[in-house]
Amino acid sequence: METLLHFLYVEDNPQDAELVRATLEADNLPCTITRVETPDAFITALTSGSFHLVLSDFSLPHFNGLDVLRLLRERHFDIPFIVVSGTIGEQLAVELLKNGATDYILKDQLAKLSPAIKRALVEYDEHTKLKQATEDLKQREALLQEAQRIAHIGNWVWNPGTNVIILSAELYNIFGLLPEQENLTYEAFSSRIFPADLSYVQSSINTST
Repeated sequence: METLLHFLYVEDNPQDAELVRATLEADNLPCTITRVETPDAFITALTSGSFHLVLSDFSLPHFNGLDVLRLLRERHFDIPFIVVSGTIGEQLAVELLKNGATDYILKDQLAKLSPAIKRALVEYDEHTKLKQATEDLKQREALLQEAQRIAHIGNWVWNPGTNVIILSAELYNIFGLLPEQENLTYEAFSSRIFPADLSYVQSSINTST
Protein backbone atom coordinates (compact mmCIF):
# COMPACT_ATOMS: atom_id res chain seq x y z
CA MET A 1 0.00 0.00 0.00
CA GLU A 2 1.32 3.42 -0.94
CA THR A 3 2.00 5.85 1.87
CA LEU A 4 -0.51 8.68 2.12
CA LEU A 5 1.50 11.88 1.88
CA HIS A 6 0.60 15.08 3.68
CA PHE A 7 1.37 18.40 2.01
CA LEU A 8 1.06 21.92 3.37
CA TYR A 9 0.12 24.32 0.57
CA VAL A 10 0.42 28.11 0.89
CA GLU A 11 -2.01 29.37 -1.74
CA ASP A 12 -4.62 32.15 -1.70
CA ASN A 13 -6.50 30.86 -4.75
CA PRO A 14 -8.72 27.84 -3.92
CA GLN A 15 -9.16 27.02 -7.62
CA ASP A 16 -5.40 26.79 -8.15
CA ALA A 17 -5.07 24.59 -5.08
CA GLU A 18 -7.82 22.30 -6.37
CA LEU A 19 -6.11 22.09 -9.76
CA VAL A 20 -2.89 20.99 -8.06
CA ARG A 21 -4.78 18.41 -6.00
CA ALA A 22 -6.50 17.03 -9.11
CA THR A 23 -3.18 16.89 -10.96
CA LEU A 24 -1.53 14.88 -8.20
CA GLU A 25 -4.53 12.58 -7.96
CA ALA A 26 -4.45 11.97 -11.72
CA ASP A 27 -0.75 11.14 -11.40
CA ASN A 28 -1.53 8.52 -8.73
CA LEU A 29 0.22 10.45 -6.00
CA PRO A 30 -1.96 9.81 -2.92
CA CYS A 31 -1.90 12.84 -0.65
CA THR A 32 -3.84 15.17 1.58
CA ILE A 33 -3.41 18.92 1.11
CA THR A 34 -3.82 21.47 3.87
CA ARG A 35 -4.22 24.92 2.34
CA VAL A 36 -3.31 28.11 4.21
CA GLU A 37 -3.09 31.75 3.12
CA THR A 38 -1.43 33.79 5.88
CA PRO A 39 1.84 33.65 7.83
CA ASP A 40 0.04 32.90 11.09
CA ALA A 41 -2.00 30.11 9.54
CA PHE A 42 1.14 28.67 7.97
CA ILE A 43 3.06 28.64 11.25
CA THR A 44 0.11 27.15 13.14
CA ALA A 45 -0.38 24.38 10.60
CA LEU A 46 3.35 23.70 10.36
CA THR A 47 3.87 23.33 14.09
CA SER A 48 0.69 21.38 14.79
CA GLY A 49 0.76 18.99 11.83
CA SER A 50 3.13 16.47 10.32
CA PHE A 51 3.89 17.22 6.69
CA HIS A 52 6.13 15.55 4.15
CA LEU A 53 6.50 18.62 1.94
CA VAL A 54 5.53 22.29 1.58
CA LEU A 55 4.12 23.78 -1.61
CA SER A 56 3.77 27.51 -2.01
CA ASP A 57 2.69 30.11 -4.51
CA PHE A 58 5.25 32.88 -4.81
CA SER A 59 3.07 35.99 -4.99
CA LEU A 60 0.67 36.11 -2.05
CA PRO A 61 -1.34 38.96 -0.51
CA HIS A 62 0.35 38.79 2.89
CA PHE A 63 3.84 37.51 2.05
CA ASN A 64 5.77 35.75 -0.71
CA GLY A 65 7.52 32.48 -1.38
CA LEU A 66 10.82 33.65 0.09
CA ASP A 67 9.02 34.61 3.30
CA VAL A 68 7.41 31.17 3.46
CA LEU A 69 10.79 29.52 2.98
CA ARG A 70 12.36 31.70 5.67
CA LEU A 71 9.60 30.87 8.17
CA LEU A 72 10.02 27.19 7.37
CA ARG A 73 13.79 27.12 7.87
CA GLU A 74 13.75 29.43 10.92
CA ARG A 75 11.71 26.77 12.68
CA HIS A 76 14.27 24.14 11.72
CA PHE A 77 12.04 22.24 9.32
CA ASP A 78 14.19 20.81 6.54
CA ILE A 79 11.37 19.13 4.60
CA PRO A 80 11.26 19.79 0.84
CA PHE A 81 9.89 23.15 -0.30
CA ILE A 82 8.56 23.60 -3.83
CA VAL A 83 7.24 26.85 -5.28
CA VAL A 84 4.26 26.52 -7.64
CA SER A 85 3.84 29.92 -9.25
CA GLY A 86 2.13 31.56 -12.19
CA THR A 87 5.12 33.69 -13.06
CA ILE A 88 8.59 33.84 -11.60
CA GLY A 89 11.65 35.41 -13.12
CA GLU A 90 15.02 33.75 -13.42
CA GLN A 91 16.55 35.99 -10.76
CA LEU A 92 13.87 35.09 -8.21
CA ALA A 93 14.15 31.41 -9.11
CA VAL A 94 17.90 31.51 -8.48
CA GLU A 95 17.36 33.35 -5.18
CA LEU A 96 14.84 30.73 -4.06
CA LEU A 97 17.20 27.88 -4.81
CA LYS A 98 20.11 29.66 -3.12
CA ASN A 99 17.98 30.06 0.00
CA GLY A 100 17.14 26.37 0.17
CA ALA A 101 14.08 25.84 -2.03
CA THR A 102 13.97 22.34 -3.47
CA ASP A 103 12.41 23.24 -6.81
CA TYR A 104 9.96 25.54 -8.56
CA ILE A 105 7.20 24.69 -11.02
CA LEU A 106 5.15 27.06 -13.17
CA LYS A 107 1.39 26.71 -12.88
CA ASP A 108 1.05 26.25 -16.62
CA GLN A 109 3.47 23.30 -16.40
CA LEU A 110 1.81 21.22 -13.69
CA ALA A 111 2.71 18.01 -15.51
CA LYS A 112 6.18 18.54 -14.02
CA LEU A 113 4.90 18.77 -10.45
CA SER A 114 4.46 15.09 -9.57
CA PRO A 115 7.93 14.10 -10.85
CA ALA A 116 9.43 17.05 -8.95
CA ILE A 117 7.66 16.01 -5.74
CA LYS A 118 8.71 12.38 -6.07
CA ARG A 119 12.30 13.40 -6.75
CA ALA A 120 12.30 15.79 -3.79
CA LEU A 121 10.95 13.13 -1.43
CA VAL A 122 13.53 10.57 -2.56
CA GLU A 123 16.36 13.07 -2.12
CA TYR A 124 15.03 14.09 1.29
CA ASP A 125 14.81 10.45 2.38
CA GLU A 126 18.41 9.84 1.27
CA HIS A 127 19.55 13.03 3.01
CA THR A 128 17.76 12.03 6.21
CA LYS A 129 19.35 8.56 6.19
CA LEU A 130 22.80 10.05 5.57
CA LYS A 131 22.28 12.59 8.34
CA GLN A 132 21.22 9.84 10.76
CA ALA A 133 24.18 7.67 9.77
CA THR A 134 26.51 10.63 10.37
CA GLU A 135 24.97 11.26 13.79
CA ASP A 136 25.29 7.57 14.68
CA LEU A 137 28.95 7.63 13.66
CA LYS A 138 29.57 10.73 15.78
CA GLN A 139 27.95 9.02 18.77
CA ARG A 140 30.06 5.89 18.31
CA GLU A 141 33.20 8.01 18.02
CA ALA A 142 32.24 9.89 21.19
CA LEU A 143 31.69 6.59 23.04
CA LEU A 144 35.05 5.28 21.81
CA GLN A 145 36.81 8.45 22.93
CA GLU A 146 35.17 8.20 26.35
CA ALA A 147 36.15 4.53 26.68
CA GLN A 148 39.72 5.38 25.71
CA ARG A 149 39.78 8.24 28.21
CA ILE A 150 38.60 5.98 31.02
CA ALA A 151 41.06 3.21 30.11
CA HIS A 152 43.81 5.75 29.33
CA ILE A 153 44.55 4.19 25.95
CA GLY A 154 44.44 5.55 22.42
CA ASN A 155 44.79 4.73 18.76
CA TRP A 156 46.58 6.26 15.80
CA VAL A 157 46.63 6.11 12.01
CA TRP A 158 49.69 6.67 9.84
CA ASN A 159 49.53 7.72 6.18
CA PRO A 160 52.83 6.49 4.66
CA GLY A 161 52.30 8.63 1.56
CA THR A 162 52.24 11.88 3.51
CA ASN A 163 54.11 10.59 6.58
CA VAL A 164 51.42 12.16 8.77
CA ILE A 165 50.16 10.55 11.99
CA ILE A 166 46.58 11.10 13.16
CA LEU A 167 46.07 10.51 16.89
CA SER A 168 42.93 9.86 18.88
CA ALA A 169 42.02 12.46 21.50
CA GLU A 170 43.30 10.40 24.44
CA LEU A 171 46.61 9.69 22.72
CA TYR A 172 47.21 13.44 22.55
CA ASN A 173 46.76 13.51 26.33
CA ILE A 174 49.05 10.51 26.85
CA PHE A 175 51.83 12.09 24.79
CA GLY A 176 51.26 15.56 26.19
CA LEU A 177 50.48 17.03 22.78
CA LEU A 178 47.95 19.63 21.70
CA PRO A 179 45.09 18.44 19.42
CA GLU A 180 45.69 21.55 17.31
CA GLN A 181 49.17 20.29 16.40
CA GLU A 182 49.20 19.46 12.71
CA ASN A 183 51.44 17.31 10.51
CA LEU A 184 52.81 15.10 13.27
CA THR A 185 55.32 12.91 11.41
CA TYR A 186 56.05 9.28 12.12
CA GLU A 187 59.52 10.24 13.34
CA ALA A 188 58.09 12.74 15.82
CA PHE A 189 55.50 10.20 16.90
CA SER A 190 57.97 7.31 17.30
CA SER A 191 60.26 9.49 19.43
CA ARG A 192 57.52 9.46 22.06
CA ILE A 193 57.16 5.68 22.12
CA PHE A 194 58.87 3.78 24.94
CA PRO A 195 62.08 2.35 23.40
CA ALA A 196 61.23 -1.21 24.43
CA ASP A 197 57.96 -0.97 22.49
CA LEU A 198 59.32 0.72 19.38
CA SER A 199 60.50 -2.50 17.72
CA TYR A 200 57.04 -4.03 18.20
CA VAL A 201 55.41 -0.98 16.59
CA GLN A 202 57.80 -1.09 13.65
CA SER A 203 57.26 -4.83 13.24
CA SER A 204 53.49 -4.33 13.19
CA ILE A 205 53.84 -1.65 10.51
CA ASN A 206 56.08 -3.87 8.38
CA THR A 207 53.59 -6.74 8.66
CA SER A 208 50.66 -4.59 7.55
CA THR A 209 52.42 -2.98 4.58
